Amino acid sequence: GAAHAQGNYLFFLDSDDYLAPHALEELLRKAQETQADMVFGNLVYDTDGVLAPCMWTRQKDAPSPTDPLNAHVRRLAFPMAWNRLIKRDFYTSSGVSFIEGLIHEDEPWSFSLIVRTGKVAFVQATTYYYRQRSGAITSEKRSDFPRLYGKYVWLKTISDESAAFGLSRRTDVQAWYQNCILNVLDAVKDSTCTDAEKYSILHKLFTELQLPELLTQRNHLFRLAKACSFLLPHYRWISFYHLLRKLKAKLGSKRRS
Repeated sequence: GAAHAQGNYLFFLDSDDYLAPHALEELLRKAQETQADMVFGNLVYDTDGVLAPCMWTRQKDAPSPTDPLNAHVRRLAFPMAWNRLIKRDFYTSSGVSFIEGLIHEDEPWSFSLIVRTGKVAFVQATTYYYRQRSGAITSEKRSDFPRLYGKYVWLKTISDESAAFGLSRRTDVQAWYQNCILNVLDAVKDSTCTDAEKYSILHKLFTELQLPELLTQRNHLFRLAKACSFLLPHYRWISFYHLLRKLKAKLGSKRRS
């Protein structure tokens, strides 16, 4: 669709979501005022008819972030394709496109786009209602193999783009990247995939990606578990890491009580 569009702006809307009244008008006004490459609005979750503001909703009295990449890692410029008004000329010149056939294809897409963005702007009003329905593909808690593979592509995109744009010195990006890696490891743990499929994803993560050194330097539990890799080969040491996390959480809850 983006390749055939002829207007000045692009806007993506998922088929089961809906817009607030005057949403596009609000976004367009801000785009014309600021000349930003992308303009984001606030969103509200609609879970089977129950409305709730997104946890990353920007407050009216809060200053809008000016650094596009920092706004992305703070999820103020969220990673979904929808609810952002994009200058079509900027999008075309960026060379960024969706990877066909990938689940959660907007995650690598949004990172590749944000690192090429010169300016973003924000509308404080609610512009988008994200409908979450029981049984929908994005509401499933467990990850199948295609979804895990999509997460791997997302991490690989972050790694490749960070190397290309010299982001290794940005502490905000690297801290966010570490959390992304740990979240993907959690997704592998909770997946319904076979052990062989889980192994193949973990093998890709640890052989094809340059995982940040800070992950083992700052996360002492991860460092301790990885040190046991000679005793627990084939990435079984990651299960030990998850066990250590559970023990730490239990000890922490006992101390607080």
